[in-house]
Order: sequence, then structure tokens, then C-alpha cells
Amino acid sequence: MDEARREIAARFYANFMDVIEEGGGAGGRRFAAHFDTVRYGPLVVGDMRCGADVRMRFGDLGAYHVNVPLTGRLELRQGRGPALVATPECGTVLNPSGCVVVDRWAGDCRVVAVKVEAAALRCRLEELLGQVPRRGLALASALDLTHGHGRDWAALVRRLAADAGDPHGLAGHPWSPGPSRTRC
Repeated sequence: MDEARREIAARFYANFMDVIEEGGGAGGRRFAAHFDTVRYGPLVVGDMRCGADVRMRFGDLGAYHVNVPLTGRLELRQGRGPALVATPECGTVLNPSGCVVVDRWAGDCRVVAVKVEAAALRCRLEELLGQVPRRGLALASALDLTHGHGRDWAALVRRLAADAGDPHGLAGHPWSPGPSRTRC
């Protein structure tokens, strides 16, 4: 578990992790984390699963974060906000500020996790608007993964995550974005 905690901290955020289900009898599952992650410019995309139910705690993320479950469910909350549940039909979106508690990352939950650098998103918004936004950007906490732009965006990040475990995938291509560079 320490290795999983270090891997998440190195790619995403510092964290505390507790296994709340451990293998053995009566259908229990063993903790067996598997993480494939890749960086695309200001994005970190990971295909992640733990194999057993876990609880996690994070401080302020300092980045935007989207969870797109492929299977299972992820129960979490940010700051004083309401409880959120991510499923294959509805992703969760976290803002840079507010401590995060994952109450239950189900052992059968395989999730595509996407970290978006806050400065890069803010810079892109300035480019699109042609001006500096008057206030901070706070995104809605739920993302419909079954219709419209949410479905399309989820398909894109699923494809990016599929390349995370492929050394000859898109991330290794010379035209793929390199390390994050912001102009703002």
C-alpha cells in the first residue's frame, strides 16, 4: 500500500490511504493496486484500480481533477460540499481548493483519473474569452458521461488512458505535447 500511496503522490497529489476491505473469506478482495499514468502537457491521465475498497484523504489539490469510472463506484466529498458518487454514467469534477476525502473507492472500481493544471486551464479560458476572467473558475461537481460533450470528453480521456500502458502509444509520439508550458 505504501508503494500505491507514493505512486499517487508522485503523479497526482499527496495523500493518506487506508484499506477498508482486505481479502480472505466471504468475498473479500485483496489490495492489488494497478496504475498506468501518462502526462500530456498540462494533463495527467491515469487508468487506476486498487482491487479492494480503500479510503483516501487529500489536502487542497491545487489542480482541477475529473474522475471517469469505467467500472464500479467512487464515493467522495470536497470541502464542505455534498457527498459525490462517481459511476460509469456520472463522473465527478473537483476544484483546486478544498480538502478531498474519498470515503470509498470500491475494489471493483477502475477509474480514469484526469489532473488538469489550474494555471493552464485559466490561461486557456483567458484565450477563449479574450480577457482575464473577473472571478475564479469553479466547475460543477458532476459530469454526465452518457450524453453530449461529457460523453465525448470521457471517450477521449478513456483513449488517452488506454495509451498510458503502451510505450509506443500517443504519449511517446514526437507530436504529442511535451511538459506543460503556460504563456499566461
